[in-house]
Amino acid sequence: MVFREALLKKYSYSVIYKRLVDDLLKLEEGTLIDHRRVKFGLLLYAADNLEAHQLGGFSKCFSSNSICRFCHCQYENLDSHIHDFDGETAHKRWSISEYDSIVSSLEEEGISSIEYLDNNDGNETDDNDSDGDEDGGISDSENEDREDWGVKSKCPLNKLSSFHSVGSMPPDLMHDLLEGIVPEDLLSIIKALSARGWFAPIMRDCGNWVGNLMNHGTDLKVLSVVVRVHLSSKARLSVSGFI
Repeated sequence: MVFREALLKKYSYSVIYKRLVDDLLKLEEGTLIDHRRVKFGLLLYAADNLEAHQLGGFSKCFSSNSICRFCHCQYENLDSHIHDFDGETAHKRWSISEYDSIVSSLEEEGISSIEYLDNNDGNETDDNDSDGDEDGGISDSENEDREDWGVKSKCPLNKLSSFHSVGSMPPDLMHDLLEGIVPEDLLSIIKALSARGWFAPIMRDCGNWVGNLMNHGTDLKVLSVVVRVHLSSKARLSVSGFI
């Protein structure tokens, strides 16, 4: 299913996904195939973090308060208590009953019928590429009640018996791994090896090789890659190339 973001902001997931959900409900009841009733179910919904939180009804702000759809880890925990195995009390995991209870409270208050209530008056940006979520209205960070853990609305796919936004939305591999864990771990490894002098011979040989090419005045295009490792508390792996 492909649709413009402007339509999503105007009508919400519930309206756009209504026919899809209706069809999935019929498939869950089963359909006859070769005189046999075969039932289908929706097991997973793969999306990036922002879409998963939008569809699931979770907070869309990843720079304050509740930031996780798997547990109750808070933004302020990222520096000191991000893991469950660091010797401190493990973060409480989301449960279906807790999520449903929060959504029921929202419905009783009459504030979850419009799923994109805080998006209709402005443009949403991807929180994975920016520090915050500016909607033109009250932001998630300003409007969060800790008892609600940032939940704003009910996921329309939760009408299915085979699916629930708690547990049926896998991690975002690109942002969580390629832009999260992998760069951090790789940088830590490089810093440790560099501190032990493992890269010194390699960098010296590379420098000599590039210098010899330049001294011989070769007419070939030479690709020079310079790797700079800044060994500071806010170290970065900076890679630049020129032809």
